[in-house]
Amino acid sequence: MTGQILFGRFVVFILFALSVGQTALADELSASRERLLRIQERIESTDKSLQQNKTKVRSLRDELRAVDKELFSLARKEKNLKKKLADNQRQQDESRKQISLLRKQIEAQRQTLEKRIGSLYKGGGGGVIKLLFSGMGPAELDGQFRNMLRIVHHDQKILNDYRQQQETLNRKLESLEELKQRQQMDLAELKKSRKVLARASKLKVQILSKVRKDQRLLTSLKKELESKASRLSGLLKQLETAGDQDKNDSPLARQRGKLPWPVEGKVRISFGPQRHPDLGTLFDSNGIEINTEEQTPIKALWKGRVAFASAFKGYGNLVIIDHGSGYHSLYAHASRMVKRVDDHVKQGEVLAFSGYPGTSGVYFEIRRQGKPVDPETWLSRR
Repeated sequence: MTGQILFGRFVVFILFALSVGQTALADELSASRERLLRIQERIESTDKSLQQNKTKVRSLRDELRAVDKELFSLARKEKNLKKKLADNQRQQDESRKQISLLRKQIEAQRQTLEKRIGSLYKGGGGGVIKLLFSGMGPAELDGQFRNMLRIVHHDQKILNDYRQQQETLNRKLESLEELKQRQQMDLAELKKSRKVLARASKLKVQILSKVRKDQRLLTSLKKELESKASRLSGLLKQLETAGDQDKNDSPLARQRGKLPWPVEGKVRISFGPQRHPDLGTLFDSNGIEINTEEQTPIKALWKGRVAFASAFKGYGNLVIIDHGSGYHSLYAHASRMVKRVDDHVKQGEVLAFSGYPGTSGVYFEIRRQGKPVDPETWLSRR
Protein backbone atom coordinates (compact mmCIF):
# COMPACT_ATOMS: atom_id res chain seq x y z
CA MET A 1 0.00 0.00 0.00
CA THR A 2 2.93 2.31 0.80
CA GLY A 3 4.26 1.65 -2.69
CA GLN A 4 0.83 2.47 -4.11
CA ILE A 5 0.82 5.78 -2.23
CA LEU A 6 4.36 6.58 -3.34
CA PHE A 7 3.47 5.67 -6.90
CA GLY A 8 0.39 7.87 -6.75
CA ARG A 9 2.49 10.76 -5.50
CA PHE A 10 5.04 10.17 -8.21
CA VAL A 11 2.37 10.10 -10.90
CA VAL A 12 0.88 13.30 -9.52
CA PHE A 13 4.34 14.87 -9.69
CA ILE A 14 4.92 13.68 -13.25
CA LEU A 15 1.49 14.82 -14.40
CA PHE A 16 1.92 18.10 -12.54
CA ALA A 17 5.12 18.68 -14.49
CA LEU A 18 3.26 17.80 -17.68
CA SER A 19 0.26 19.88 -16.68
CA VAL A 20 2.52 22.89 -16.07
CA GLY A 21 3.38 22.74 -19.75
CA GLN A 22 -0.28 22.17 -20.57
CA THR A 23 -1.32 25.09 -18.33
CA ALA A 24 1.31 27.37 -19.85
CA LEU A 25 0.19 26.26 -23.28
CA ALA A 26 -3.45 26.83 -22.34
CA ASP A 27 -2.60 30.27 -20.95
CA GLU A 28 -0.70 31.13 -24.11
CA LEU A 29 -3.58 29.87 -26.23
CA SER A 30 -6.04 31.94 -24.21
CA ALA A 31 -3.86 35.05 -24.45
CA SER A 32 -3.33 34.51 -28.18
CA ARG A 33 -7.05 34.07 -28.75
CA GLU A 34 -7.70 37.26 -26.79
CA ARG A 35 -5.11 39.14 -28.87
CA LEU A 36 -6.61 37.71 -32.05
CA LEU A 37 -10.09 38.81 -30.95
CA ARG A 38 -8.84 42.34 -30.27
CA ILE A 39 -7.06 42.44 -33.63
CA GLN A 40 -10.20 41.20 -35.39
CA GLU A 41 -12.22 43.89 -33.61
CA ARG A 42 -9.69 46.49 -34.77
CA ILE A 43 -9.89 45.08 -38.30
CA GLU A 44 -13.68 45.43 -38.21
CA SER A 45 -13.38 48.96 -36.82
CA THR A 46 -10.76 49.86 -39.43
CA ASP A 47 -12.86 48.34 -42.19
CA LYS A 48 -15.85 50.37 -40.99
CA SER A 49 -13.72 53.52 -41.01
CA LEU A 50 -12.54 52.62 -44.52
CA GLN A 51 -16.12 52.25 -45.71
CA GLN A 52 -16.99 55.59 -44.12
CA ASN A 53 -13.95 57.15 -45.78
CA LYS A 54 -14.95 55.69 -49.13
CA THR A 55 -18.39 57.25 -48.66
CA LYS A 56 -16.71 60.57 -47.80
CA VAL A 57 -14.50 60.31 -50.88
CA ARG A 58 -17.50 59.64 -53.11
CA SER A 59 -19.43 62.50 -51.49
CA LEU A 60 -16.50 64.90 -51.83
CA ARG A 61 -15.97 63.87 -55.44
CA ASP A 62 -19.64 64.52 -56.17
CA GLU A 63 -19.46 67.88 -54.41
CA LEU A 64 -16.27 68.80 -56.27
CA ARG A 65 -17.87 67.87 -59.57
CA ALA A 66 -20.88 70.03 -58.66
CA VAL A 67 -18.59 72.92 -57.64
CA ASP A 68 -16.51 72.57 -60.81
CA LYS A 69 -19.69 72.47 -62.87
CA GLU A 70 -20.96 75.60 -61.14
CA LEU A 71 -17.58 77.30 -61.59
CA PHE A 72 -17.66 76.44 -65.28
CA SER A 73 -21.20 77.80 -65.54
CA LEU A 74 -20.22 81.01 -63.73
CA ALA A 75 -17.15 81.42 -65.92
CA ARG A 76 -19.33 81.03 -69.00
CA LYS A 77 -21.86 83.54 -67.62
CA GLU A 78 -19.04 85.95 -66.79
CA LYS A 79 -17.67 85.62 -70.31
CA ASN A 80 -21.11 86.25 -71.83
CA LEU A 81 -21.70 89.18 -69.49
CA LYS A 82 -18.37 90.73 -70.39
CA LYS A 83 -19.28 90.34 -74.04
CA LYS A 84 -22.62 92.04 -73.42
CA LEU A 85 -20.86 94.83 -71.54
CA ALA A 86 -18.51 95.29 -74.49
CA ASP A 87 -21.50 95.35 -76.87
CA ASN A 88 -23.23 97.81 -74.57
CA GLN A 89 -20.16 100.03 -74.57
CA ARG A 90 -19.98 99.91 -78.36
CA GLN A 91 -23.66 100.84 -78.60
CA GLN A 92 -23.13 103.72 -76.18
CA ASP A 93 -20.15 104.95 -78.17
CA GLU A 94 -22.16 104.70 -81.39
CA SER A 95 -25.12 106.47 -79.79
CA ARG A 96 -22.88 109.28 -78.53
CA LYS A 97 -21.43 109.69 -82.01
CA GLN A 98 -24.94 109.83 -83.49
CA ILE A 99 -26.05 112.34 -80.84
CA SER A 100 -22.99 114.48 -81.54
CA LEU A 101 -23.71 114.36 -85.28
CA LEU A 102 -27.39 115.16 -84.72
CA ARG A 103 -26.48 118.11 -82.55
CA LYS A 104 -24.30 119.48 -85.32
CA GLN A 105 -27.04 118.87 -87.88
CA ILE A 106 -29.64 120.49 -85.60
CA GLU A 107 -27.42 123.48 -85.09
CA ALA A 108 -26.76 123.84 -88.82
CA GLN A 109 -30.46 123.42 -89.61
CA ARG A 110 -31.39 125.89 -86.91
CA GLN A 111 -29.02 128.47 -88.36
CA THR A 112 -30.40 127.87 -91.88
CA LEU A 113 -33.95 128.22 -90.61
CA GLU A 114 -33.15 131.43 -88.78
CA LYS A 115 -31.63 132.90 -91.92
CA ARG A 116 -34.68 132.02 -94.00
CA ILE A 117 -37.07 133.38 -91.43
CA GLY A 118 -34.98 136.50 -91.24
CA SER A 119 -35.09 136.82 -94.98
CA LEU A 120 -38.85 136.46 -94.97
CA TYR A 121 -39.68 138.84 -92.15
CA LYS A 122 -36.80 141.26 -91.92
CA GLY A 123 -36.66 142.25 -95.58
CA GLY A 124 -33.46 140.57 -96.55
CA GLY A 125 -32.52 140.00 -100.17
CA GLY A 126 -35.46 137.63 -100.66
CA GLY A 127 -37.82 139.20 -98.11
CA VAL A 128 -41.60 139.47 -98.16
CA ILE A 129 -41.62 143.28 -98.62
CA LYS A 130 -39.41 143.04 -101.64
CA LEU A 131 -41.63 140.30 -102.99
CA LEU A 132 -44.73 142.54 -102.59
CA PHE A 133 -43.19 145.39 -104.55
CA SER A 134 -41.67 143.19 -107.21
CA GLY A 135 -44.45 143.94 -109.68
CA MET A 136 -45.65 140.33 -109.72
CA GLY A 137 -49.28 139.54 -110.14
CA PRO A 138 -51.31 138.31 -107.21
CA ALA A 139 -51.30 134.71 -108.38
CA GLU A 140 -47.60 134.65 -108.98
CA LEU A 141 -46.96 136.47 -105.74
CA ASP A 142 -49.09 133.95 -103.85
CA GLY A 143 -47.18 131.08 -105.42
CA GLN A 144 -43.83 132.55 -104.44
CA PHE A 145 -45.01 133.17 -100.92
CA ARG A 146 -46.32 129.62 -100.58
CA ASN A 147 -43.01 128.24 -101.81
CA MET A 148 -41.16 130.17 -99.15
CA LEU A 149 -43.52 128.89 -96.44
CA ARG A 150 -43.10 125.31 -97.63
CA ILE A 151 -39.31 125.70 -97.38
CA VAL A 152 -39.62 127.09 -93.87
CA HIS A 153 -42.01 124.31 -92.82
CA HIS A 154 -39.72 121.71 -94.35
CA ASP A 155 -36.73 123.08 -92.47
CA GLN A 156 -38.79 123.15 -89.28
CA LYS A 157 -39.84 119.53 -89.82
CA ILE A 158 -36.24 118.47 -90.37
CA LEU A 159 -35.27 120.33 -87.22
CA ASN A 160 -38.03 118.60 -85.23
CA ASP A 161 -37.03 115.21 -86.63
CA TYR A 162 -33.45 115.81 -85.58
CA ARG A 163 -34.59 116.75 -82.11
CA GLN A 164 -36.78 113.64 -81.85
CA GLN A 165 -33.88 111.48 -82.97
CA GLN A 166 -31.70 113.17 -80.39
CA GLU A 167 -34.27 112.51 -77.66
CA THR A 168 -34.56 108.88 -78.79
CA LEU A 169 -30.80 108.50 -78.72
CA ASN A 170 -30.61 110.17 -75.32
CA ARG A 171 -33.20 107.74 -73.94
CA LYS A 172 -31.32 104.85 -75.53
CA LEU A 173 -28.08 106.13 -74.02
CA GLU A 174 -29.71 106.36 -70.59
CA SER A 175 -31.13 102.85 -71.00
CA LEU A 176 -27.75 101.52 -72.05
CA GLU A 177 -26.12 103.21 -69.08
CA GLU A 178 -28.65 101.66 -66.70
CA LEU A 179 -28.11 98.27 -68.34
CA LYS A 180 -24.37 98.73 -68.04
CA GLN A 181 -24.67 99.45 -64.33
CA ARG A 182 -26.81 96.34 -63.81
CA GLN A 183 -24.40 94.25 -65.84
CA GLN A 184 -21.46 95.59 -63.86
CA MET A 185 -23.26 94.71 -60.64
CA ASP A 186 -24.01 91.22 -61.98
CA LEU A 187 -20.39 90.86 -63.06
CA ALA A 188 -19.17 91.89 -59.61
CA GLU A 189 -21.55 89.35 -58.03
CA LEU A 190 -20.38 86.65 -60.43
CA LYS A 191 -16.75 87.35 -59.60
CA LYS A 192 -17.58 87.21 -55.90
CA SER A 193 -19.40 83.89 -56.35
CA ARG A 194 -16.50 82.52 -58.36
CA LYS A 195 -14.07 83.46 -55.60
CA VAL A 196 -16.26 81.79 -52.97
CA LEU A 197 -16.64 78.66 -55.09
CA ALA A 198 -12.93 78.63 -55.89
CA ARG A 199 -12.12 78.75 -52.16
CA ALA A 200 -14.69 76.02 -51.51
CA SER A 201 -13.21 73.92 -54.30
CA LYS A 202 -9.69 74.39 -52.94
CA LEU A 203 -10.85 73.46 -49.43
CA LYS A 204 -12.67 70.38 -50.70
CA VAL A 205 -9.58 69.33 -52.66
CA GLN A 206 -7.54 69.64 -49.46
CA ILE A 207 -10.14 67.65 -47.51
CA LEU A 208 -10.29 65.03 -50.26
CA SER A 209 -6.50 64.78 -50.21
CA LYS A 210 -6.56 64.29 -46.43
CA VAL A 211 -9.37 61.73 -46.62
CA ARG A 212 -7.48 59.83 -49.32
CA LYS A 213 -4.36 59.96 -47.18
CA ASP A 214 -6.38 58.66 -44.21
CA GLN A 215 -7.79 55.98 -46.50
CA ARG A 216 -4.29 54.90 -47.51
CA LEU A 217 -3.24 54.83 -43.86
CA LEU A 218 -6.37 52.86 -42.90
CA THR A 219 -5.79 50.45 -45.79
CA SER A 220 -2.18 50.01 -44.69
CA LEU A 221 -3.31 49.55 -41.08
CA LYS A 222 -5.93 47.01 -42.14
CA LYS A 223 -3.33 45.05 -44.12
CA GLU A 224 -0.97 45.15 -41.16
CA LEU A 225 -3.73 44.01 -38.80
CA GLU A 226 -4.76 41.25 -41.21
CA SER A 227 -1.13 40.17 -41.42
CA LYS A 228 -0.91 40.13 -37.63
CA ALA A 229 -4.18 38.22 -37.42
CA SER A 230 -2.88 35.71 -39.97
CA ARG A 231 0.37 35.24 -38.07
CA LEU A 232 -1.50 34.95 -34.78
CA SER A 233 -3.92 32.45 -36.31
CA GLY A 234 -0.90 30.43 -37.43
CA LEU A 235 0.53 30.59 -33.93
CA LEU A 236 -2.80 29.49 -32.48
CA LYS A 237 -2.86 26.60 -34.90
CA GLN A 238 0.64 25.61 -33.83
CA LEU A 239 -0.27 25.90 -30.16
CA GLU A 240 -3.45 23.93 -30.68
CA THR A 241 -1.46 21.34 -32.60
CA ALA A 242 1.03 21.23 -29.74
CA GLY A 243 -1.82 20.73 -27.30
CA ASP A 244 -3.52 18.14 -29.48
CA GLN A 245 -1.03 16.52 -31.82
CA ASP A 246 -3.55 15.05 -34.21
CA LYS A 247 -6.53 17.33 -34.17
CA ASN A 248 -8.03 15.91 -37.33
CA ASP A 249 -8.81 12.57 -35.60
CA SER A 250 -11.63 12.21 -33.11
CA PRO A 251 -10.63 13.38 -29.61
CA LEU A 252 -9.94 10.75 -27.00
CA ALA A 253 -13.04 11.77 -25.09
CA ARG A 254 -15.25 10.70 -27.98
CA GLN A 255 -13.82 7.19 -27.74
CA ARG A 256 -14.98 6.71 -24.17
CA GLY A 257 -16.31 3.18 -23.72
CA LYS A 258 -14.78 2.08 -27.05
CA LEU A 259 -11.04 2.01 -26.31
CA PRO A 260 -9.03 -1.23 -26.47
CA TRP A 261 -7.58 -2.84 -23.36
CA PRO A 262 -3.81 -2.46 -22.90
CA VAL A 263 -3.52 -6.22 -22.21
CA GLU A 264 -5.84 -9.19 -22.14
CA GLY A 265 -6.71 -10.53 -18.68
CA LYS A 266 -8.98 -10.35 -15.68
CA VAL A 267 -9.18 -7.24 -13.52
CA ARG A 268 -7.57 -8.07 -10.19
CA ILE A 269 -7.87 -4.63 -8.57
CA SER A 270 -10.59 -2.18 -9.63
CA PHE A 271 -10.71 1.60 -9.48
CA GLY A 272 -11.67 3.46 -6.31
CA PRO A 273 -11.89 2.55 -2.59
CA GLN A 274 -11.51 -1.19 -1.85
CA ARG A 275 -9.65 -3.80 0.14
CA HIS A 276 -6.30 -4.98 -1.10
CA PRO A 277 -6.57 -8.68 -2.12
CA ASP A 278 -3.17 -9.60 -0.65
CA LEU A 279 -2.73 -7.20 2.27
CA GLY A 280 -6.37 -6.96 3.29
CA THR A 281 -6.09 -3.21 3.89
CA LEU A 282 -8.48 -0.52 2.64
CA PHE A 283 -7.13 1.91 0.08
CA ASP A 284 -8.14 4.05 -2.90
CA SER A 285 -6.92 2.74 -6.21
CA ASN A 286 -6.24 5.32 -8.91
CA GLY A 287 -6.27 2.67 -11.60
CA ILE A 288 -6.81 -1.01 -12.26
CA GLU A 289 -4.54 -4.05 -12.12
CA ILE A 290 -5.00 -6.64 -14.84
CA ASN A 291 -3.77 -10.21 -14.43
CA THR A 292 -1.83 -11.39 -17.46
CA GLU A 293 0.91 -13.79 -18.45
CA GLU A 294 4.54 -12.75 -18.59
CA GLN A 295 5.90 -11.12 -21.73
CA THR A 296 2.43 -10.10 -22.84
CA PRO A 297 2.64 -7.03 -25.12
CA ILE A 298 1.37 -3.87 -23.40
CA LYS A 299 -0.34 -1.76 -26.06
CA ALA A 300 -1.12 1.95 -26.27
CA LEU A 301 -4.68 2.90 -25.39
CA TRP A 302 -4.67 5.77 -27.92
CA LYS A 303 -2.20 7.61 -30.06
CA GLY A 304 0.10 10.08 -28.35
CA ARG A 305 3.60 11.01 -27.28
CA VAL A 306 5.73 9.14 -24.74
CA ALA A 307 6.09 11.57 -21.85
CA PHE A 308 7.84 9.20 -19.42
CA ALA A 309 9.57 5.83 -19.82
CA SER A 310 11.72 4.70 -16.94
CA ALA A 311 11.89 2.47 -13.87
CA PHE A 312 10.04 3.38 -10.72
CA LYS A 313 10.72 1.66 -7.41
CA GLY A 314 7.97 -0.79 -6.47
CA TYR A 315 6.26 -0.62 -9.90
CA GLY A 316 8.86 -1.87 -12.21
CA ASN A 317 9.11 0.05 -15.45
CA LEU A 318 6.56 2.80 -16.06
CA VAL A 319 5.40 4.30 -19.37
CA ILE A 320 3.23 7.45 -19.51
CA ILE A 321 1.61 8.54 -22.78
CA ASP A 322 0.46 12.13 -23.37
CA HIS A 323 -2.65 11.97 -25.58
CA GLY A 324 -3.13 15.74 -25.71
CA SER A 325 -5.97 17.88 -24.39
CA GLY A 326 -4.90 17.02 -20.83
CA TYR A 327 -5.34 13.23 -21.18
CA HIS A 328 -2.64 10.73 -20.11
CA SER A 329 -2.48 6.95 -19.77
CA LEU A 330 -0.06 5.09 -17.45
CA TYR A 331 1.30 1.54 -17.81
CA ALA A 332 3.24 0.01 -14.88
CA HIS A 333 4.87 -3.33 -13.91
CA ALA A 334 6.53 -3.68 -17.32
CA SER A 335 9.54 -5.95 -17.56
CA ARG A 336 10.91 -4.46 -20.76
CA MET A 337 10.14 -1.16 -22.52
CA VAL A 338 10.41 -0.65 -26.27
CA LYS A 339 9.62 3.08 -26.43
CA ARG A 340 11.54 6.14 -25.34
CA VAL A 341 10.54 9.63 -24.24
CA ASP A 342 9.19 11.81 -27.11
CA ASP A 343 8.45 8.77 -29.26
CA HIS A 344 5.09 9.10 -31.00
CA VAL A 345 2.89 6.03 -30.85
CA LYS A 346 -0.30 4.90 -32.51
CA GLN A 347 -3.28 3.24 -30.92
CA GLY A 348 -2.52 -0.43 -30.24
CA GLU A 349 1.24 0.03 -30.73
CA VAL A 350 3.38 -2.05 -28.34
CA LEU A 351 4.94 0.05 -25.57
CA ALA A 352 6.44 -2.64 -23.35
CA PHE A 353 6.04 -6.23 -22.14
CA SER A 354 4.56 -7.48 -18.86
CA GLY A 355 6.29 -9.68 -16.31
CA TYR A 356 8.19 -7.41 -13.97
CA PRO A 357 9.60 -9.67 -11.20
CA GLY A 358 7.26 -9.98 -8.21
CA THR A 359 4.14 -8.85 -10.10
CA SER A 360 1.31 -10.83 -11.61
CA GLY A 361 -0.02 -8.40 -14.16
CA VAL A 362 -0.10 -4.82 -15.47
CA TYR A 363 -1.13 -1.72 -13.54
CA PHE A 364 -3.07 0.78 -15.72
CA GLU A 365 -4.40 4.34 -15.19
CA ILE A 366 -6.14 7.05 -17.20
CA ARG A 367 -5.82 10.66 -16.05
CA ARG A 368 -7.72 13.71 -17.23
CA GLN A 369 -6.20 17.09 -16.38
CA GLY A 370 -4.04 15.25 -13.84
CA LYS A 371 -6.96 13.60 -12.07
CA PRO A 372 -7.48 9.81 -12.20
CA VAL A 373 -10.66 8.48 -13.81
CA ASP A 374 -12.10 4.96 -13.81
CA PRO A 375 -10.36 3.20 -16.73
CA GLU A 376 -13.07 0.56 -17.09
CA THR A 377 -15.61 3.22 -18.09
CA TRP A 378 -13.32 4.15 -20.98
CA LEU A 379 -12.44 0.66 -22.15
CA SER A 380 -14.64 -1.43 -24.38
CA ARG A 381 -16.80 -4.05 -22.71
CA ARG A 382 -15.63 -7.64 -22.85
